[in-house]
Amino acid sequence: MKSHHLIIEDVQYYRALESEVRDAMKQFEAGLLPIAEQAVKDSGFTVKDHPKEGYYHETKELSRYFDCIRTLQEQYTDKVTSAIKHLHAVYTHPIFGLKQGVRTALNPTDVYYPLLDPVTISPAVDAVTIATQRLAPSNTLPNWTTENIMQEVEKIPKGTCLVGLAALVDKLHKEKGKYNPVATCMARETTVLSAMKWAVVTSVHQPPTIDWRVTSEVEAYGKTVIDGYNDLIEKHFPLWRSDRRSRGAREVTPDNVESILENAPDILRCVNLSNHDKVGFYHWTIVETNGKYCVSDFYAPQIATTQEYQDNPQGFLKKYGLKR
Repeated sequence: MKSHHLIIEDVQYYRALESEVRDAMKQFEAGLLPIAEQAVKDSGFTVKDHPKEGYYHETKELSRYFDCIRTLQEQYTDKVTSAIKHLHAVYTHPIFGLKQGVRTALNPTDVYYPLLDPVTISPAVDAVTIATQRLAPSNTLPNWTTENIMQEVEKIPKGTCLVGLAALVDKLHKEKGKYNPVATCMARETTVLSAMKWAVVTSVHQPPTIDWRVTSEVEAYGKTVIDGYNDLIEKHFPLWRSDRRSRGAREVTPDNVESILENAPDILRCVNLSNHDKVGFYHWTIVETNGKYCVSDFYAPQIATTQEYQDNPQGFLKKYGLKR
C-alpha cells in the first residue's frame, strides 16, 4: 500500500493531545458518577437538567455526571461529607486552571472571586475566565470578541492547564497578526464543566512519514499538561472500579499521533464562554470555510451546544447568523 506523508504542526499536536485528555476524562468522570450522585444527595439538592455541553451528551453516565456537577456548582451547602471532599479535591487540582473560582465550605477564603456567592463545588478560573471578566465592565455592554479576548488572555498567567496550552498554540500561530483561536475554543469546550464562566447579571495501513513540526515550547507544555491530568486521575480514580485504575492520557509523539487523530473528536465545536443579562449568552464556535477552520463568535438567548451544532451544522449556522 502506498505510504503517505503526514505533517504534524502545533494545532494537530494539540488536537491529538486533547483527544487523549478527553478519552481519559470520560472514563474518569463516568467512574466518579456514584460519588457525584452521593454528593448531591448529601447536600439535599435535586439534580437539575442542563443543556449537555461539551462531550457530556455522549453517554447516559456522562450526561448524569454533568447534571450532578452543574447542580453542585450552582447551589451551596455548608455540609462537608466524604463525597463532597472528594469532588472538591478533584476540581481544585491545578490542571484545571489558576485557582478555585468562588467560595465553598471547604475553602471559604482563598479564591479568585471572594465576593461572589458560594457554591458546593467551585469551577476553576483560567485565563479565558479572567479575560471575559475584564472585558465586561460594570454598567456597560461587554467588549467580547475573539481578538479582544485573546489579546487579554496573552497578558494573563496560564498555569499548567489545557487552556494554557491551547492559548500558547494560538499565540504562536497568529495570521497576519490576528488571532484565530481554534485550539483555545476546543480547549474550553473540552473543559466546559471544570472551567468557570464569567456571568454578568445586572438585574491497518503503511505508517506515514511524520513531518513533526511541533514547536518545542508547545511540546514541552503539552507533556506537562498530560502529566497534570494523569496526576489528577491517579489520585482520584475510584478504587472500587473493577479495573482498579484508568489508562490515563498518553503523551502525544510522532509514533502515536496519527492513530490518535484518526479517533479524535470532531473539530466543529461550540462553547458558551460567558453571559450578560443585557445581550445574552456569548459563544465561540469553530466554522469550516474553504477547508480552513476559523472561530466565529455570537450571542444567543440560551446556551448553544456542540451537540446541537454537530447534529445539524447548516441549521445551527443559519439559526445563529453564522457564515461558512
